Amino acid sequence: MLRGYSKFLDVLEKVEKAILAVTVGIMVIIIAYQVIMRYIFAHANSWSEELARYLFIYDVMIGAAIAIRRNSHLQIDILINLMKPKVRTILTIIATLAGMVFMVFLLSYSITLVQTGARTMSAGLGIPMSIPYSCMPVGIVLMLLTSIEVLFKNISALRGAGKEAQVRRPVNHHSAAGSRPSGIPHLHRPGHRRPGGPEPGGPAPDCAASENVRGHERQRPAGHPLLHSGGQYHVPQYYR
Repeated sequence: MLRGYSKFLDVLEKVEKAILAVTVGIMVIIIAYQVIMRYIFAHANSWSEELARYLFIYDVMIGAAIAIRRNSHLQIDILINLMKPKVRTILTIIATLAGMVFMVFLLSYSITLVQTGARTMSAGLGIPMSIPYSCMPVGIVLMLLTSIEVLFKNISALRGAGKEAQVRRPVNHHSAAGSRPSGIPHLHRPGHRRPGGPEPGGPAPDCAASENVRGHERQRPAGHPLLHSGGQYHVPQYYR
């Protein structure tokens, strides 16, 4: 779900960047026209300065949404960089939630501002002031959309860090050895002798006897297993 939402924001970000590229180019042309008309021809236009100002405000609000997603807003990170990644992620989640709550309140007031500005006309362009005021709700909605992605990505990273810590938890071999049921010897305990095995430091087992037992085992009829007792093989008399 988060991956699909991120793809949607990727498409939305491309549209925003295209709008920013076009509006910035228009602003440059308008400001250059304003400068030429004012200082060369001594005939300035009021609409050009006003249009450039409104375009700049819209660009700021759209760019703020992209900056939230890219974590590019101005911040004092001298203390954040000293913290552990887990603590840093928790603080990012808290800050994102606080910012989202503030933007929800700001959205309600900006809608009221747009409704009020619909009855006022701009001096230069002669358009309703609700059009430039609309940059506030548009930018806030875009910032809320990107904040949701940032919030869920940090929550997923926090959960992933917790699962990774559980997987990489070291095993205490001493506690594991202490929890072994009684009667089951530790394989690495020094001086331990398996049942039927040679004593530590004692003579080597009789290889010839072992070969004799294995020979009788090969000669025994099918379906008659050898009798095992105490780690030694006993061949019944009628098998010999």
